[in-house]
Amino acid sequence: MATAQEIMDVLREKLWTDGAHAWMYEVANATGGRASRYADALVCSCWPSRGLWLAGIEAKVSRSDWTRERDMPEKSAPIQKYCRYWWLVTTPNIARPEEIPELWGHIEVNGKHRILKQAPELKPEPPTIDLVASIVRNTAKTSEFTIQQRANKMIEVERAHLREQQEKLDTINRELGSSSKLIDRYRELKENCEKFHRETGLEIDRGYSLDTSIETIKLAQKLTGFNGVARLRKRLIEMHNELAELDVETDPS
Repeated sequence: MATAQEIMDVLREKLWTDGAHAWMYEVANATGGRASRYADALVCSCWPSRGLWLAGIEAKVSRSDWTRERDMPEKSAPIQKYCRYWWLVTTPNIARPEEIPELWGHIEVNGKHRILKQAPELKPEPPTIDLVASIVRNTAKTSEFTIQQRANKMIEVERAHLREQQEKLDTINRELGSSSKLIDRYRELKENCEKFHRETGLEIDRGYSLDTSIETIKLAQKLTGFNGVARLRKRLIEMHNELAELDVETDPS
């Protein structure tokens, strides 16, 4: 359900817009102990080309709240007498047409606004110093509130930025955790490659060829450590010598 502030915000956005109008909320007819009546809002038309006037607003979003107001219409008099227009602003099904006082207008708001009864033009009294003091104080409070809202917004934006940065840091830390394992594995593999190079004289990341079967057997012996490899090597040498005695040419490749 919409709040009173929300339905007034619709009018501020769509009907009595900023710049051409000035809005003041919870305005009393005086200050201090002489304050006897509050309007939910006062709207001042600020452009002479559109007419300079002051309008009072009573915003109601519940039937019971409205009926209490309806039964005591004299409550509006202390501020209404300074206004050219007096409006009742409600959500749907709050006030019946026959209930609207003669000197009031009625606007219904349900996402957008609809004027159900035009507010008659009144003959306002000149504002007193009591009303002026109340309006000035209200304006000062509104300015402070606006500044505070802006400051809170800036703080929230900064907090959101910090949260985003923290999330990025957390992600980096998680990734570094897994990366450190990869780094450890890389170091282990590098040590194995260096050991392979020391044992064989071969670079693991370079292509190579073995010149003779004898060299192949030497490498196999280093890699496997099998005793049978040594015997195989000895037998191949013997076969090589025997072929030489028979004057048989051997293929060195």
